[in-house]
Amino acid sequence: RAAAAPGTGTRGDAKQVAVSPTPTGTPAAPSPVDQVYVRLKSASDKSAGTAPLKVRQMRARRMRSLMIDQIERNRDVTLVPSSSRDPAVDPYTIDLTVVKLEELERGPHVEVECEIRAAISTSEGKMLSFLTGGAKVQVPKTTYREAFLPQLRREALEGAVRSVHRDLITYLSKLPPTGAAGVAPLPGSDLGAVPEQHRGK
Repeated sequence: RAAAAPGTGTRGDAKQVAVSPTPTGTPAAPSPVDQVYVRLKSASDKSAGTAPLKVRQMRARRMRSLMIDQIERNRDVTLVPSSSRDPAVDPYTIDLTVVKLEELERGPHVEVECEIRAAISTSEGKMLSFLTGGAKVQVPKTTYREAFLPQLRREALEGAVRSVHRDLITYLSKLPPTGAAGVAPLPGSDLGAVPEQHRGK
């Protein structure tokens, strides 16, 4: 059965971030004033290839859904619905893009590699940073079938989202909170300027 084809995933370009053990007891909810709020502004597939528009749109929606799921599990960042217009919240915006999704033969394996980019901006459109991450999924040539390809692409996309999410939360947690009615402006430091593109190794 194609859906059961095992893929050996390898975490890609984004750096690994250690996760501290969950403390016992129920931690106090963070103050809304101290929260970092974000909004997923857009998601698109700009990878090379001949995939039709409908397929690219479905892939972009899947990427968006995966990132929403990842962010909603995190207590340090609060996701603001696209329809929200709460004047007390001034969220940072995130634009997601699939920049690579390709298949190739590498040694004894068929490999699917996915790379995505997250662009972080202020609500006024000031660019703050780019974060790029990816993942690879491999299947031995001896067991590979073309029918496995859709699943392998899904696995690679999921891995790439998890990879970028780790760096995204780390970066956002260093930004000024955006939950106060008088939102703190970006300080005159390197957080207020567009840094070089982040690409963990």
